[in-house]
Amino acid sequence: MSKENLKIKVFRSFGDVDLKSRWEQIMENNKYFIQNSYEWCSTWWKYYKEGKNLNIISVINNQQIEIIAPFYIEKKFIFSIIKFIGSGFTDYHQILVNKNVDYKPALEKLFEYLCSFSEWDYIYLEQINDRDLLFNYINGKLDFRRKFLVRCLIGELNYKSFNDFLKDLKKSDRHKYKRITNRLEEKGVLKLTKIIDSKNFDKNFNVLINMHNKRWANNSGSTKFMVNLNLLFLKDVFKKMFELNKAVLYLLNLDNELISYRLGFIENQQYYDWNTSFNVDFHKYSPGTIINFLIIKDLIDNENFGNIYKFNYMRGDYDYKRRLIPNSDISNNFLFLNYKRNFKGLILNSYYLWLRDLIKRRFKKLIKNKSFRLIFRLDEK
Repeated sequence: MSKENLKIKVFRSFGDVDLKSRWEQIMENNKYFIQNSYEWCSTWWKYYKEGKNLNIISVINNQQIEIIAPFYIEKKFIFSIIKFIGSGFTDYHQILVNKNVDYKPALEKLFEYLCSFSEWDYIYLEQINDRDLLFNYINGKLDFRRKFLVRCLIGELNYKSFNDFLKDLKKSDRHKYKRITNRLEEKGVLKLTKIIDSKNFDKNFNVLINMHNKRWANNSGSTKFMVNLNLLFLKDVFKKMFELNKAVLYLLNLDNELISYRLGFIENQQYYDWNTSFNVDFHKYSPGTIINFLIIKDLIDNENFGNIYKFNYMRGDYDYKRRLIPNSDISNNFLFLNYKRNFKGLILNSYYLWLRDLIKRRFKKLIKNKSFRLIFRLDEK
């Protein structure tokens, strides 16, 4: 593949049949994560396109698309920023590259165009995982600034049985699992239900949302699930994920009462744990821990999804995740930034690299101040 023969084509809508077909082919043949699929991106755009311009950049060789970069341009005041479609709901952003050919000239062509800043002042590439080829291409090779975002824990499930998995746990964690399970079973019958169809997901959707909001409102006061537009998107996009056989919902009931759930994806012989919550009335019984172990048992002992070798906790390396799975690995998500060399670009670069974090820290400190809360009546119901 010669860079001189490559062409850039920008798609301004999702309506192109050839784009959709090639998108699906590259996804299927190269094992990209489902949150970068045509279905996920086009559904996100359906709900969040207001104030944005679609800018899907492709690289074409011999009339065939070899790279798809799912971007949009967002205008904020006097600034124009190019970002990934799916921003805010995608754990691993990727540029879709046909890996079955010599793709480096096509990547060079793409980034030459991207760094021309033809319609934007700033390039904002978030949630790039250090296991992805995009990370390896950008890191240290181009005029991009890198910022660490979050760690991602991936657990190994290469066990012959769930009992073998339990033997690998620390003795204290193994005993805790058995103890809290026994305590709940004294109160009723524990049952794990696995949902793999859109109809039953739809039937349970509002229950999940209410549980999630009640759980997290006690900590932060608000969640993404309290925004109606977000709920419309999630309900729509997960219906499509279930129809593609890429999503699974686990429900843990005590008798007839739901006490915990976990919603995730099944892809590339991995379970991706995307969202979870529990009934706060059962907090002392650690229902989130119990459902985690029961899911691992299901993934190891049953073969409904074929062989699942990894439990991917996605964004957030929390201590409780490390305790729940003995053999784990860490990957990291990064933000890559580049800007047009002018005053506007310099302002944005300073904001995203350090100023935004400083403002967030100061605001969090302020919001905890008793005088501030009293003046603005934040604790009044």
